[in-house]
Amino acid sequence: MESKRRAFPRFYFVSTADLLDILSNGNNPVKVMTHMNKCFQAIEKLTLDSPSGNTRPTGKEIISCVGKETIKFKSGLQLEGKVEEYMNLIIDKMRSELRLHCFDAMKAYCNPKPRHEWCFDWSSQLGLVVNQIYWCSEVEEAFEALDNSDDAYHTLNHDPLAMKKYSEQQVQQLSDLIASTKRNLDKPQRQKIMNMITIDAHSRDMVIGLIDNNEVRKGCFKWMSQLRTYWDTDIDDAVIRICDASFPYGYEYLGNGGRLV
Repeated sequence: MESKRRAFPRFYFVSTADLLDILSNGNNPVKVMTHMNKCFQAIEKLTLDSPSGNTRPTGKEIISCVGKETIKFKSGLQLEGKVEEYMNLIIDKMRSELRLHCFDAMKAYCNPKPRHEWCFDWSSQLGLVVNQIYWCSEVEEAFEALDNSDDAYHTLNHDPLAMKKYSEQQVQQLSDLIASTKRNLDKPQRQKIMNMITIDAHSRDMVIGLIDNNEVRKGCFKWMSQLRTYWDTDIDDAVIRICDASFPYGYEYLGNGGRLV
């Protein structure tokens, strides 16, 4: 069993009895699915098709065990090979699918659909990631407008009230989200809205802090010390930054549960 755990390290979080059950049913992914939530933070199981003959089923979507939510795969996942092999494939598939959905959510964010309705089209996690990507971009655009450098670009685009105007925009966005909670929403939709309200309230307070401190440079410590999310066009992927540290976004599925900040 130690070799199986080394091949798929998440088996270290599974009891010996459960691991024996997983290994004994390795050729039957349907039975292995009952143990998925012991290896993944928010995955209850994969939806599997019904194959004909002796072929293995194909994974079609993720079903969350944290809130009610599904993530449909853009292409099926063949559960072939030993159990530790296709469990590793599930990790790779989870990350690749979330990245693809994140990219699609970013493109859709700028569409005419109101922001408080846009979030219903995407998983709660990706809605928050994209929301934070655009928040960081908009704050730094405001910093650019505050820059009073002598070069032609900054002279033309200089706006000493840029951050205050953005703060007013944030208040309006937050008001729209709060107003949407008065609608007849189902539980998953309401959870998504509440998560966005929580994150937006923190973001609003952060911008107010920048204004109160008279910060005019995006290199200021108050901004750099925040956990910030960007879409890095050089690698075409999301990255997390704080101070001088930068990390790729992990795409570990988190479901549709509550959020703090």
